[in-house]
Amino acid sequence: MGFKDILVHVDDGPRAGIRLDVALALAARHQAHLVALHVRSQGGHAAVIGAPFGSDLDAALARNDAEAAIRTRAMVESRPVPDGVTLVVHTLPLVERN
Repeated sequence: MGFKDILVHVDDGPRAGIRLDVALALAARHQAHLVALHVRSQGGHAAVIGAPFGSDLDAALARNDAEAAIRTRAMVESRPVPDGVTLVVHTLPLVERN
């Protein structure tokens, strides 16, 4: 019995490429569907430390988040996808609930 669906966490950190390469190899071995998921943290910081900085901090955090998403997607899309493997990348914001 093989894997049919594999989920791998990706981000713009130094080990994300290793995780993705291992997941791609596993997906190739099992001819599986691979989902690369990048969950972006968008919150919390401005509410805690943002008061003195106002919207400047919010804008900087939003820019950093958008740039991280672009780097992550580019890293995923730069990898060759083996025959028989379906690769989908999702970049989603983390929704924090109080």
